[in-house]
Amino acid sequence: LTRYTATAQPGGVTCTATPPATSCTLTGLTNGTTYTATVTATNAAGTSGPSGPVEVTPAAPEPVPSSSPVPSVTSPASGTSPSTPTAEATTPTANAPDAPTGLAAVAGHATAALSWSPPAGDGGAPVLTYTATGTPGGATCLVAAPATSCSLSGLADGTTYQVTVRAANVAGTSPESAPVTVTPRAPGGATPTTSTSTMPSATVTLNPARAGDWGITGLSPASGSTDGGTAVTISGTDLPAGAAVQFGTAAATVVYQSGGTLLVTTPRNINPGPVDVTVWSADDHYQVLSGAFTYVGPQTPGLGPVPTSGTTPAATPSDTSPSAGPSGSATASGSGSSTPGSTPSATAPDLSRIRLTALGPTSSAVPDWLWDQPTCSGTCTAIGT
Repeated sequence: LTRYTATAQPGGVTCTATPPATSCTLTGLTNGTTYTATVTATNAAGTSGPSGPVEVTPAAPEPVPSSSPVPSVTSPASGTSPSTPTAEATTPTANAPDAPTGLAAVAGHATAALSWSPPAGDGGAPVLTYTATGTPGGATCLVAAPATSCSLSGLADGTTYQVTVRAANVAGTSPESAPVTVTPRAPGGATPTTSTSTMPSATVTLNPARAGDWGITGLSPASGSTDGGTAVTISGTDLPAGAAVQFGTAAATVVYQSGGTLLVTTPRNINPGPVDVTVWSADDHYQVLSGAFTYVGPQTPGLGPVPTSGTTPAATPSDTSPSAGPSGSATASGSGSSTPGSTPSATAPDLSRIRLTALGPTSSAVPDWLWDQPTCSGTCTAIGT
């Protein structure tokens, strides 16, 4: 499960909670009005139907009297009984708070991380909750004060959202804050271009003023095939949320990011050799790891690395001439390469190249895995998973 959403009718007021939390507070309701509330659960596959409804009727809090003045007592006239002293008490009144200020949003993959400052005035009563809303779609996140940040989830990558936040106390809900816009993006971003991508192409000069430091402490493995698809783990103490990664001038695919770990798969690269690895933040700051990854030629089982300098490996002569097989086919024997026109026999996969990398925990009960495909010649058959 990724989210619970409670809804009150009439009015359609909502609040959300992120599992394992199983509670949230509906704010901005009208005292004395009876509402019907339901709750739904959401996971990666969709949203459930509503729960059984319950009714609730908000009520104004009991007034809290301020310090009462000293009661005035009138001395009774001679021969009369003293009357009961009377005192006047004032009941403080509270108003809804002012709007929060300084709202900021940072885009991630299908998410937006929000932060803001408390309102200048609380209306005479402490702020209890903040609710942020993104449109289109009406995605919300709610936090209890004094927290001043939350994340909108379930957004569509590439869609621009307008986001506002409101504060609430016992007297009501503030006006909306000044809006900001944010556009979530998929991990790794699109193919780099000079006009639309967050990762510039080789023709763009990096701006030193936008250099960042993500506290990167490791990159493993440091080499992989020019065919691409090598799973590389980047570790750092301050990796930016929604990071994008570039190997040379090509965008890598971000598979998983959590805390100080970033797992990517390398893009294809025509030429073997070292390349720079650049880690980008959502606001176009970057850190370059010079020559941190080396592309090597693809491996062919039994023949060693594919030559990269134009030389052609010499074939070992066969010690036996091919003999005619069934139906006129040619059968090669011996330790060398087969005669042209013959059918090569399949070899077992090179299992030494398989590497499993856990991507979990995920929202599913079974962790996800990523692996490098083994290489073989002839026909490869999967015998297990």
